[in-house]
Amino acid sequence: MDSTWRDEANRYDRMLGGFGRQALAASGLGPGDRVLDVGPGASDQPIELARRVGSTGRVVAVELDADLADVGRRRSTAAGFPDVEYVVGDIAEVGLDRASFDVVVSRFALMLTDPTTTLPRLAAALAPGGRIAATVWQIAERNAWFTLPLEIVADVVAGFGSAPPDAPPFRLADDAVVEGHLGDAGFVDVRIDSLVQPVWLGADVGDVIDFFERGAGELRSAFDDASWSRVREAAQRRLAPFDGPDGIRVPAAAWLITARRA
Repeated sequence: MDSTWRDEANRYDRMLGGFGRQALAASGLGPGDRVLDVGPGASDQPIELARRVGSTGRVVAVELDADLADVGRRRSTAAGFPDVEYVVGDIAEVGLDRASFDVVVSRFALMLTDPTTTLPRLAAALAPGGRIAATVWQIAERNAWFTLPLEIVADVVAGFGSAPPDAPPFRLADDAVVEGHLGDAGFVDVRIDSLVQPVWLGADVGDVIDFFERGAGELRSAFDDASWSRVREAAQRRLAPFDGPDGIRVPAAAWLITARRA
């Protein structure tokens, strides 16, 4: 796991929260609802869910990574919502009682699962008429947060920078395929809307470069200091055009998925 997901949860909330809030708004979530959050990581989304469902509702967050779940649990407790339930495990395997939730939400996690397994399980966990609202990424070419780091390294290492179309973040980039999976799982009233908005990456060019470097992991160890210095110089050139009044924002595009269990 890239440790920045654990150590810099606030940054990721700022990066991705705008998409997540649109999904929550589309979910129709309200007081008393029982909501399942699929793959929230260490994010603040369960906190927002708890605010919306109130003391009569229930929030269950299923997260594969135990470290991220631990951070998320501590954040929820510190925010005044100790009753948010964190379940560590694979959403395809953890125990989910049938018809036990009114709403399922997910911010950029469904595309990391096998939809032929996950979506039927989520449908079964929803009460009749229950809703799902989720975001997944569109194709890589529409998401500079993903392609820019690859292009930056390619400026130094010729041939680097191509990603397979079925790379994990983009497994559900085809909206027609997503619609088919939802229908097969028993969902109706399927709607898939395009969300196009910039993603904030950092306060300035230097901040973003340092962030990328912290998450580089094994990639960094493959370069000597001189070569990595050239990578940083390439990053400065590539990021400069995106520098604005409130920091670095780059193009991004996602699908907002909503549907209802029959």
